[in-house]
Amino acid sequence: MSKVQLPIALNPPFSWNSGDCAQIWQGPSKLIFHDEVLEGVATVKLRMTEHPKWVFDFQPNVAIAEFASLKRNLMDPHSLKNAKLRTDSTLGDLDVDVSNFPNGTIVDCDESDNGMSKSLVYAIFNGLELHGMPLQRGTSSFCGRFEAILPNARITVDKALGLTPKDCTTSILTHIAHVQFDNAVDNKEVGVISELLFRTLSMMRLGWVGLAGPWYFGPDLIPTRIDCVTTKMSRSSGQLGWCQPQMDSSFGELLLCIHNSRIDKQKFDSMIMAMHYTIESEQCSGGIEGALILQQAALECLAWLEMVQTRSIYSNRQFKNINAHGRMRELLSLNNIAYSIPEKAEFLKNYPKNEEGILDLVQILSEFRNALVHSEPKHAVRLFAREHGDEERLELWHFVGMLVQQALLASFGYKGKMLRRDSTKQYAVHAVEQVPWVQGEA
Repeated sequence: MSKVQLPIALNPPFSWNSGDCAQIWQGPSKLIFHDEVLEGVATVKLRMTEHPKWVFDFQPNVAIAEFASLKRNLMDPHSLKNAKLRTDSTLGDLDVDVSNFPNGTIVDCDESDNGMSKSLVYAIFNGLELHGMPLQRGTSSFCGRFEAILPNARITVDKALGLTPKDCTTSILTHIAHVQFDNAVDNKEVGVISELLFRTLSMMRLGWVGLAGPWYFGPDLIPTRIDCVTTKMSRSSGQLGWCQPQMDSSFGELLLCIHNSRIDKQKFDSMIMAMHYTIESEQCSGGIEGALILQQAALECLAWLEMVQTRSIYSNRQFKNINAHGRMRELLSLNNIAYSIPEKAEFLKNYPKNEEGILDLVQILSEFRNALVHSEPKHAVRLFAREHGDEERLELWHFVGMLVQQALLASFGYKGKMLRRDSTKQYAVHAVEQVPWVQGEA
């Protein structure tokens, strides 16, 4: 029987042996500081021990003492220490910080004219765990490829070196992404792809996924240009999200949904704001209390988008006259999203009902948020004085997070599957279900 030939895994666009930095480029350069030019040799590196950062070393051809103004400004504690590093066409002109001369940090790169490109590669840090299709690297085989197809491009993401982010690690190179366009595109389209990758991977991980690059490749597979750019990135939180590792098709489905949502810029801007609130709340920004406020902000943002702008159920004035929990309930009901207290919520079941005899996740969230942000301290004191107040807030954050994720996915038009936090199944793989708004359509 002949052996099955697996696809060869993508390699990182740079050599790296798990050290602090990967050397990306080295060559003759000019450091331009105010009106003076210092010639020498620069080495550009991608530092990966903390947040991925582009840095450089500069070895001048002559003694630094000959450049009086440069030396004077480097010693000035109030100087911004900004300069420009002029390299060859691979990197172009770079805005740099030379506070620690002869070392420095790359602040920005010149992306004004990179020409037309068909092939891009990104390095991805702290990406999500998604099993994907089988791959071959050397003599080893493993699962680790997932793909997305756009009208003008195919995006392939491969697991890198078999590494995954751990709670004790700040950043790890986890994936390599290759974008192959059908036809050569300009910088604007490259920027769209960069944002799509960053938003999609971050929404799936419910944490900010770091992207470095891209590297532009010519037909001969030699890099023609490198953008020294990185996105923001967060550590792995360990929080159970909506995307289970065996949901291989979710990447392609969600990326296409986000791509199609860009058609209406005003709607898309609202969804991106809600996504920001969602991911920051999952990172527990501001503690549990701050995360709860962000969750309500996300739901109210999506409620306005759904009921005023998308479905035209209410005018702006009518929408303002609806109280917060009324807005959130209607948003969730429109998408067939249940907001009752889950069976597995041990502490929230004992939370007292309101004056109307209502007790659900939305009502409790609204009461918590009002107690936290309004000026009367007695409300917050009563909230924190509850016997199991800490456990109640933790449960509320956990289960409302699932409501927010569903509402955002529904706004993007996602119709795939999701992992449910409220499931009583023993194993996560059995808690994966079709999203409820598709069930509602059926």
